[in-house]
Amino acid sequence: MNQLGFVGVSMNLSLLDPKLIVLVAAVILIIAVVAWLYVRKRKSTTADLRQKFGPEYERAVLAHGSERKAEAKLADREKRVEKLSIRDLDSMEHERFSKRWEAVQSRFVDSPKGQSQKPMTWCPL
Repeated sequence: MNQLGFVGVSMNLSLLDPKLIVLVAAVILIIAVVAWLYVRKRKSTTADLRQKFGPEYERAVLAHGSERKAEAKLADREKRVEKLSIRDLDSMEHERFSKRWEAVQSRFVDSPKGQSQKPMTWCPL
């Protein structure tokens, strides 16, 4: 018993205790592996987005001020596009769209200022 009447429990932990050394080494190893996996994932994500978006990736980095913010925006865009129902046009739709597009282009060449003020009603949604 000590002066206050409590039974003292002796903790025989020393910094040279082999169990403590192994425990600390295991914790450090786990932290290092997690950090390495995180860095590897980030590099992989960055490389994938650069490959997929090309020059748009660099523009996004400039626009958003950091790679992390740009990558978040591009990943959000990628998720939104995945939800869209994008399909090829059949031959009739392709022909109709091409003719309408050529007509819009020719009107724009003839009167660019007037055409840029008009709403885009030529493209059916």
